[in-house]
Amino acid sequence: SRVVENLYWMGRYAERAEAAMRLLRTVFVLFNSEEPLSLDARRVLLETITRITATEPGFMEASPELLENPYEELLLVITDSSKAGSIRSTLNSMLSCADESKELLSTDTMRVINDLRDALDNLDIDLAEGLVSAPEEALDPLVTALVALSGLMQESMIRGVGWRFMELGKRSERALQIISAIRSLMTPVMGESDQANLLSALLVSME
Repeated sequence: SRVVENLYWMGRYAERAEAAMRLLRTVFVLFNSEEPLSLDARRVLLETITRITATEPGFMEASPELLENPYEELLLVITDSSKAGSIRSTLNSMLSCADESKELLSTDTMRVINDLRDALDNLDIDLAEGLVSAPEEALDPLVTALVALSGLMQESMIRGVGWRFMELGKRSERALQIISAIRSLMTPVMGESDQANLLSALLVSME
């Protein structure tokens, strides 16, 4: 029961981290695009990050100053291990679950998990001086490692009880993330341009 519980949460944490990083990458691209976003669109996007990562209060009811310069808070959402829901905190939890379940994981899977651990360490180096000009690129190795891990689980893992619990975790978390993203990005009444940007953010982050 201990092993399958860890596999369940490993699936949930992996899905949660991937969804959060995909959204963060998309938001960084939109913020750095040539066409400036309105303050209302920035507010919706940043509040969505807070909801997806569950890092309240974050950007909920943020001041105009924070909306104009959100990068310090965004850096904490990525790198602060003491902040529940941050990328680092979520991935640390996932790696801990993987270590507790390694007897059911293949050698290739453990290799990808070690690559993920290395990419997480490199993230501190890449963001040591704050969010760089293209911060989405710093997240790419982590997303790639999570995608590789998901592929290995689908293609190489025996369809036993452990795999089923991991799938339960992944599917449950994905459903929650999709519901939260659609509710956050699609329900606000916005102008046509803002609505197009929010719809684009939803489609790109969800692929």
